[in-house]
Amino acid sequence: MNTAWLNRNAVPSSAKYDMLPVTEDQEITRGAASLSRCSDVDSSASPEVEFKDSPTSRPWLDFQLPTWGSSFTSSGTPSEEPVRSSRRLHSTSWLDGLRGVASLLVVFHHTFWLWYPKLSEGWGSNPDNYWLIQLPFIRIFYAAGSSMVAIFFVVSGFSLSYKPLSLIRTGRSPELLGSLSSSVFRRQLRLVLPPAAITFVSMLVTHAGWYGTGEASRQPIRLDSLAANVFLWMQSVVELADPFRAIIHPGDYEPTYDINLWTIPVEIHGSMVIFITLLGISKLHASVRLAVLVSIVVFLFANGYTHLFLFLSGVLLAELHYIREERTSGVQIPASQQRDTADLARAPTPQLKHEQQCSKGMKLFWNLNFLLAIFVCCMPSRIHGSGTSPGYITLFSLVPASHLKPYIEDEFWIFLAASHLVFTIDNAKFLQFMFTNRFSQYLGEISFALYIIQGTFLYSLGWNLSARALDWTGRDPGFQYASGIFLTCLVMYPLLFWTADIVARHVDARSVRSARWLWLKTTIAT
Repeated sequence: MNTAWLNRNAVPSSAKYDMLPVTEDQEITRGAASLSRCSDVDSSASPEVEFKDSPTSRPWLDFQLPTWGSSFTSSGTPSEEPVRSSRRLHSTSWLDGLRGVASLLVVFHHTFWLWYPKLSEGWGSNPDNYWLIQLPFIRIFYAAGSSMVAIFFVVSGFSLSYKPLSLIRTGRSPELLGSLSSSVFRRQLRLVLPPAAITFVSMLVTHAGWYGTGEASRQPIRLDSLAANVFLWMQSVVELADPFRAIIHPGDYEPTYDINLWTIPVEIHGSMVIFITLLGISKLHASVRLAVLVSIVVFLFANGYTHLFLFLSGVLLAELHYIREERTSGVQIPASQQRDTADLARAPTPQLKHEQQCSKGMKLFWNLNFLLAIFVCCMPSRIHGSGTSPGYITLFSLVPASHLKPYIEDEFWIFLAASHLVFTIDNAKFLQFMFTNRFSQYLGEISFALYIIQGTFLYSLGWNLSARALDWTGRDPGFQYASGIFLTCLVMYPLLFWTADIVARHVDARSVRSARWLWLKTTIAT
């Protein structure tokens, strides 16, 4: 029996696939009417999670309980008032849920990458890779980390430009200037402060020797003294905050304490390009603005500016979202054609039958587009057999010669699919239920916290738990090995999500408030 796919020590020292689910401080409001009531809302990627005062008699207990546990009082009965403030769903709330679901898939991806790296190879790419779990569509649940990167950059472009585009379309230039100024000032603080806090903990874990040993553990640099380690951590934070670093793919920059954080400076750089672009197109006519955005996106993709292509694709999709909403909101049914719904049900007209058939046809069209995007998002990289895996051989052969470069050749189709997926979900409202349910929305709220802690969790606690679990279950391929990893995840995942919930409330949200406070204290009155 071939056991190569069970080799847990085959994990390379650097990750290839990561994502950056970045939350902001306010929810995406719907339309200019909402924006007029919320003029201080920054360009946002998702809402700030606001938590009420502790419902228990012991605040320290509420600090430690996750939000899905602190809804119960100390007596064990449900609290009369929910811990999290209620939140209305808007036409773009699905973006938060999409980010949350993607963050969960990234955790699964890194879990498999640590303990089952062989499964990242494409189905049928060689005689050993015919496992059912390696088939397309199934791979999306554990081997689509690169696609998650792309999706999150597209979502960032969409959400960061959503309010500014509304202000542009309604001719509110003074408010646009204030919004962009606030965004530029606060964005770097908002992105760097939470990882700085978490990597400080990672530094302490490293100094204490709690990381696993060996290649699979990804143990950070460990110096002799605590003071030296603190200084090294300070240097790593400065590197994280550098938006001018040339990063084409993950290997270009490996942060000291969590290599998954290579996306932080990429996100800062992409955000600033978004804000500059919005400023540049703010005075253009609507048709010219759309043409300029399309030209920028095509230019970036054609010349291999992969990350900027994703960010600006999000801006373009936000503009298309507004165009579509304006068209659909302006459609009214003439009074002469309005009928009682019961009459329509009893005596459907040929026109109504045609409209119903068109509606079914459009649902089929968008469902096929959704499945196509998911299929391409599951495409393995070249080193994992995209050129020999059935279903992807043709796609790989169609990559232009100009894009046959490391990393870029792997992302050519995936980046297109990520943009296509976001575009499809935005148009197909019947698909948005997957991302507007409470679970997906909750994942969206903790997604950034989940991202910045999962690397430390997996390669310290997860690595050590698996070593002990496998000592108990045995390491023979098959049932023994799978049982040990299952027991590891059974303990690690609840602790991971618990910690992510606490970090979201007490690190992430406070970083947002701190950046806002500093902005208000340092700006001039207008």
